[in-house]
Amino acid sequence: MASFTHQLEQLITGSVQVHSTRELKKKLSLGIPLRVKLGVDPTSSDIHLGHTVVLQKLRQFQDLGHHALLIIGDYTAMIGDPSGRSVMRPSLSHEQVLEHAQTYQAQAFKVLDSEKTEIRFNSEWLAPMRFAEVIRLNSRVTLQQILQREDFRNRIDGVQKMSKSLGNFVGVEEDPSSMFGKLMSISDALMHDYYRLLLGATCDDSLHPMEAKRSLAERIVSRYHTTQVAEEARREFDLRFSKRDLEAAELPEYFPTTNQPRDITSLVVEAFQQSFGISKSRSDARRLIEGGECDLVRRKNFRS
Repeated sequence: MASFTHQLEQLITGSVQVHSTRELKKKLSLGIPLRVKLGVDPTSSDIHLGHTVVLQKLRQFQDLGHHALLIIGDYTAMIGDPSGRSVMRPSLSHEQVLEHAQTYQAQAFKVLDSEKTEIRFNSEWLAPMRFAEVIRLNSRVTLQQILQREDFRNRIDGVQKMSKSLGNFVGVEEDPSSMFGKLMSISDALMHDYYRLLLGATCDDSLHPMEAKRSLAERIVSRYHTTQVAEEARREFDLRFSKRDLEAAELPEYFPTTNQPRDITSLVVEAFQQSFGISKSRSDARRLIEGGECDLVRRKNFRS
């Protein structure tokens, strides 16, 4: 195993909060492999790039010689646990949860080393619990302790995480073209965070923001597909939006959802959502139009 000082530096990097650096340092200094757990609720069959941030941290522990334990929340996923959201999730049957868990694991192993990962299901200890035991368990947690958790604080402050319903979902198994396009749609302000959290790298500030974003998108697509596929996705994107060769590009057609007259900004917002699954604000759409980026509005992509 690597020296505990090297491990400590690597494991702390990119972490939002370390509850006790001193305790972690003490455990690492013993030279004994740690058991590190991550709990996930398979409420859907898809893993997005947000999930990979913590999965990559778990993979770091694996690469440093520690034991990774992935806990599948098959029990909590059935009962609509909010998991940091502002609304309750719909309840699922155990059969649905297990179906999700199967594909979830397959996608998680795009990041984790499957040979070094132990899988457990939380129904093993939660299902047998009686109501009195649940009450006793809840009595051990105070409101202050709940509010200290990052996800609950973010829910009260209105911070939104990546999700399908918000239109900012980038799945690890999405087709390369869609993945590349969605990554190109992130704001410049978020780009540095994406480099740091998804690639463990630093954005080259000497590059033009658009070129840095292309590099980011290509590297991420390459990670979850192949280098060749990522290069093809970049060429296709350039063909669509940079070189303006729209007649040669394979663009999805957009059909307005209503025949009522609407302004071009509204059409652009709806077109991005319908054709590419990308949510754009009206201000983003206006910026694209004013900058000439929506030449496709007047050409092949729009069909009335």
